[in-house]
Amino acid sequence: MGELSAHRLIGATQSFQRLPVFAWLAKQVPDDAIVVRAADLDTMAALAREGVGLALLPSDQHLPDLQRLFPVEPRFTGELWLLTHPDLRHVARIKAFMEFLAERLRNDPRLADSSPIP
Repeated sequence: MGELSAHRLIGATQSFQRLPVFAWLAKQVPDDAIVVRAADLDTMAALAREGVGLALLPSDQHLPDLQRLFPVEPRFTGELWLLTHPDLRHVARIKAFMEFLAERLRNDPRLADSSPIP
């Protein structure tokens, strides 16, 4: 990701610091490289659109008016769990929906860890 501290960065408020990418960012750059902090991804994206700084956004957001600068690093990818009550997981309609959703998520290019930089 190059020398991030040479850029103006949009950071996260304390509530986001538990996410690996923002915990990593806090260790990589000095506080003065963070020009503003936001409490949600929509605000981070809006600030980036306005040219305030660079934002670390998940690739599933697919924001055509923003340009990805770095590939997604595997250590920053998250997990999504599909859960149901144990008594319901074998119900045909529930099982069919869970399988459908899992397949759709597995094949969604926006969620691919190595999706190309446009």
